[in-house]
Amino acid sequence: MGIEQMQPLVAPFFGERYSSPDQMSDLISPPYDVISPEKRERLASTNRKNVVCVTLPGGSDPYATAASILDDWRASGVIVRDPGESVYVLRQTYQVHGVTHARTGVIAGVSVEPYETGRVRPHEKTHSHVKEDRLALLRSTRTMCESLFFLAPDRDGSLKDLLASATSADPDVRTELEGVGVELWIVDGDLGAQIASSAGTTHIYIADGHHRFETGWAYRDEEPSATRTLALIVPLGDPGLIVLPTHRVLDGSSVSRNDVEMLLNGRFNMRALAAGETPTTAIASSNSTACVVSLSGGEKVLCEMKPDADISDFTESRDSAVASLDIARVDALVVDPLKELSDATISYSASADEVEQKLAAGSSLAVIVRATGVEEVVRVADAGAVMPQKATYFIPKVPSGMVFLNLAEQGER
Repeated sequence: MGIEQMQPLVAPFFGERYSSPDQMSDLISPPYDVISPEKRERLASTNRKNVVCVTLPGGSDPYATAASILDDWRASGVIVRDPGESVYVLRQTYQVHGVTHARTGVIAGVSVEPYETGRVRPHEKTHSHVKEDRLALLRSTRTMCESLFFLAPDRDGSLKDLLASATSADPDVRTELEGVGVELWIVDGDLGAQIASSAGTTHIYIADGHHRFETGWAYRDEEPSATRTLALIVPLGDPGLIVLPTHRVLDGSSVSRNDVEMLLNGRFNMRALAAGETPTTAIASSNSTACVVSLSGGEKVLCEMKPDADISDFTESRDSAVASLDIARVDALVVDPLKELSDATISYSASADEVEQKLAAGSSLAVIVRATGVEEVVRVADAGAVMPQKATYFIPKVPSGMVFLNLAEQGER
């Protein structure tokens, strides 16, 4: 089937929402994959109608439990269906290092289709066990409670202008989640249709939610009428679009500074950080591939790739879009050798404070990395390649429960 015969890439849909917007801060949650068991219990105990009770259900048959909860919520009016097809403009206001940012996008229905069409472009490899869990939940509930996160090229700025028009009035919902301000505008009619069309003019990029998109794809194979998934789409030019670095923490045998230098000095120049110099400022000052190896004893070593370093063994086995990435080079040429040396396991964190806490608690070392740019994500996706694991951390996360997509009812269009 040619693209000209396909359904629109992005479209308005019949959304369901909580009927008590004044309680939204107790009803929404972060995405399921960033919620610890402790946080899940905290959210659920604060309000038993929190969406986490569906996205991370409990009980002996958790998937059936989630379906039953949604049935009860619909029957009792906890969630209600909007009367017409709409899109939902979402603005999140947040701070990074004391600076306030705002990110604005549109929640809409995105076509579930193979990547081969070129209209939905990934940048990440997925893992089957994660998709199996989400597919079982989707089979049972037939409802999407969490928005994926996409980026739209918006080369002419039309999407950004339409979003500005939609947000010129007071929002329909105003709430907050973990210090992030959240505003929602319900947009139907011609403006809603224009926003959807502009968001899906040519193609879109998956920023966050590869597993859930592929879950929707697998579900459509079973239920051909389930043609859409729920997604927040943000224009690439949005000034509030920020990606944090995801640092690598190694838990294994002890590693000394001398070990690091002996292992890496063939390709990297190394120096200790000066007094008062942070890993972030040290990396930012480098014009080369760079990272900081932070040791458990408090020593921090800046590693900068030598201009004449031979990395042909690395580049020859990778797509050029990936081989040019700092994070790909650091993973292959720094993290992997250190992992082998210390026989370590790896965890990830976007928080420098959390990294230091892990080191203080006994982790062997951490590798502090440079953030991957949005333009690098786009370049890799356009090349049809995939980034290393945990190469990006988009903030803020899209709140779950702002809008629901009931796949059982979308056929009434």
